[in-house]
Amino acid sequence: MHPSTCSSSLRASPKRWGFRDVSDWLSCIYNKLFKGWHTES
Repeated sequence: MHPSTCSSSLRASPKRWGFRDVSDWLSCIYNKLFKGWHTES
């Protein structure tokens, strides 16, 4: 999953999410922030 799809997929079907979906989303956000910090610094 690409970072740009995180928020869009969350908006798409917030009520149909399972544990795996949430884990993938959190992973995506974490990676986005982590890479962002290293890219900017």
